[in-house]
Amino acid sequence: MMAYTLRFDTSGNATAFNIAEQQKIRTALGLLETILAENLSNPKCKMIKNWFGRGNIKAVSEGLNNMHKYLTRRCTSLTFVSAPNHPQGFIGYVKPMVKTGLNPFDQSFENGNHHGHRHNDNAIHRINDNAPRHKQIVIPKQTAKTFRENCGYVNVQSGLRIYLTPAYFSGNFDQNDPNDELWFKFRCVAHELSHRILDTIDIAYGARASQRLALLAPDKNTPLNNADNWGLYLAEIYKFRNLKIRPELT
Repeated sequence: MMAYTLRFDTSGNATAFNIAEQQKIRTALGLLETILAENLSNPKCKMIKNWFGRGNIKAVSEGLNNMHKYLTRRCTSLTFVSAPNHPQGFIGYVKPMVKTGLNPFDQSFENGNHHGHRHNDNAIHRINDNAPRHKQIVIPKQTAKTFRENCGYVNVQSGLRIYLTPAYFSGNFDQNDPNDELWFKFRCVAHELSHRILDTIDIAYGARASQRLALLAPDKNTPLNNADNWGLYLAEIYKFRNLKIRPELT
């Protein structure tokens, strides 16, 4: 049973989630919690190497631990928003984590100039100086590593909103294969949650580009900072565990 409240909303002229789509998200979240719990005690080392490269087992385990603790201990609400097509073609996106009043960054986002996801330069931590003093807060500079280390989940606000565009509903999956659709949507949910819980960004998309980061990036933290590496890693475990399909390891 989920410890948080799951909500569904609609933005602009987007089509609302129907009952079937709501259930697919519920199923994905339930499976994600199960997969996270199972892999804390038995990490899939070959898959970690495939998606994150050598020497990152500890960092990945810490990330999985923080995702699991966030969903089971800290999270109070998850809201999935059906949103119109994104000008940059995003399947899903999240808004900045901290928002006090409307500073110039937030105002730009509200006007449709979405910058994708949280970056590690602390830009979104700027506080609106015109806000009432009791609403002004000071947030220490944090990095993506902060969110993956022990108890990093406490840095994440308890309520999250995830926006899903029409590309999520009719995305890059076999329309005649329900299993392929479930895998694709599970991956999307895991990808977007990693942005908020682990402070990942979008460096590369897709299996081939993400695996190149794991194998060839000079900095071993690069695949750890890429959302699709987490989404694809967790989706591969999902495929192996729930669909009984052998992982394609390289």
